[in-house]
Amino acid sequence: MLKTLLLLRHGKTHRGGYTRDWDRELKGRGVTQARHIGGYLKKTGLVPDRIITSSAVRARATAEICAQETEYPEPVDARDELYNIDDSSLIEFITGLDNSLDRVLLVGHNPAFEETASLLGGKSTPLGTGDCAVLRFALSSWEELRQRPSPESVEIIRGD
Repeated sequence: MLKTLLLLRHGKTHRGGYTRDWDRELKGRGVTQARHIGGYLKKTGLVPDRIITSSAVRARATAEICAQETEYPEPVDARDELYNIDDSSLIEFITGLDNSLDRVLLVGHNPAFEETASLLGGKSTPLGTGDCAVLRFALSSWEELRQRPSPESVEIIRGD
C-alpha cells in the first residue's frame, strides 16, 4: 500500500505589527502560494484524505485555502501541538496517524517541516514559504515510518 505524506510550509506572511508570532497573517503572495499548491494537488490527483494544520493564523489560512482549491469536503483539523513542534515530535505525530488515511496534508512551520522532510526523504529538502514536500512510502501503516524506510519518491512543489 502507498502512503503519501504532504508537508506544506505556510505561505508568505507579514512580519511586523503583531503582538504574538502566532497571530501573523498571510500576505497576498502567501494566499497565491496556497492557491497554487491546492490547485496543483487537485490537478495531479493528490487531494488529501485529511488536512491537519498548526493552529497559528498563517498555517490555518494556508490550509483552508488549499482545502478550498482541492474541494476538500471536511473542516480543516487545527492542532495547537503543530505550532513550535520539533522534527522528532512531528515524526512521532505522523507515526500516530490513522492508518485508514492514505494521503495526509500537514501544514506548519520550519524548521520542523524542512527537517522532517529531509529526515524522512533521506536527503536535504529545503522548504521555502509556501513549498510542499510530497513523500510517498510503500507502507501499510504510518507507524512503519519509525524504521525510516526509504521513500518511493520525494517531490517538492514550489509555492511560486
